[in-house]
Amino acid sequence: MNEISDMESESIAETVFDNLEIFQGLNSREIRQLLRASEPVSFGAGETLFDEGDPADAMYLVESGELEVRTSSGVDDDVVLAQLGAGSVVGEMSILEGDTKRSASVIALCDVQAFRLTRDAFQKLRVVRNRAAYRLILNLAEILADRRRKSDARLNEVFSDPASHIDEFEAQVHDLLARMHKV
Repeated sequence: MNEISDMESESIAETVFDNLEIFQGLNSREIRQLLRASEPVSFGAGETLFDEGDPADAMYLVESGELEVRTSSGVDDDVVLAQLGAGSVVGEMSILEGDTKRSASVIALCDVQAFRLTRDAFQKLRVVRNRAAYRLILNLAEILADRRRKSDARLNEVFSDPASHIDEFEAQVHDLLARMHKV
């Protein structure tokens, strides 16, 4: 593992990751602890961080560059779920869940510098009752609860008045059929 110095981690913590939702409530020292438990990694344009179905064993904190999150559509083309840049986190569920598979693939769109925090490294922090690890777990729980609330609200909105959403659904079906026709 390539370790980063205290000065490097302090500089990075105060710039790229200081305002990250997953680090809310953590001070610079705690963010540095998490970065020191991580390993710096680099990916060139077109390189894959992980593929859908791979073991979920680490999360990535993106320092610079751009990533694309894709999932299999069942047709030849993948569906792009998101594009992420500096300050983004990908694969965060792997910190909480053991022995699971990736739900999407992540590809570097250009050169990417990131930190890879493995589940094992995170568990070592947790076992010694590191405060930063527990704050990270609390933040992840809050983020996931918020995502769940938003998903539930969206489902309630659609199902409470399905007719008002039929045009959007129809457009999605037409798009899917057009992609299938290309095959």
